[in-house]
Amino acid sequence: MKIRELMNESEIEFCVDMYRALSDEDFMPSNRKKAIESLTSYKNTGIFIRVLEDKNEIVAWICAGRVRLGHVDHVIFQQTYYCSQLTGLKAVKAVKLLHEAMYLEAKRLRIKRVVSLGSHLDEHHTFARILEKSGWLRRGYLATKVVV
Repeated sequence: MKIRELMNESEIEFCVDMYRALSDEDFMPSNRKKAIESLTSYKNTGIFIRVLEDKNEIVAWICAGRVRLGHVDHVIFQQTYYCSQLTGLKAVKAVKLLHEAMYLEAKRLRIKRVVSLGSHLDEHHTFARILEKSGWLRRGYLATKVVV
């Protein structure tokens, strides 16, 4: 498995389509055109987006950026999108690898804390529990780690 940056528009479309295929469109409908425009804008403005390849195919991706919360006196680095088409142990590995890349980016940027939010589709907080087993603190669907 290899982590790398998004390369082109077709990969952006692939990532958007992967995300939309796994989302609950009845609960929160999405718009493909708007999603492609947004992810393109994120890429062009340098927001952190990484894909995970397995056998030369994108199988997971993450997007994270600087966030300033109203009740915290410093910027945090927060995952805004995570998507994986993997299952089982490979899915666990993908979560760990992409979040480690996110953590290292926060460290490079000298941001004090990383935060990752689970999904409303993950009723048992499996995603956040994977991060917890990797040394992150977890409360419900949210996982956080101090950058050292």
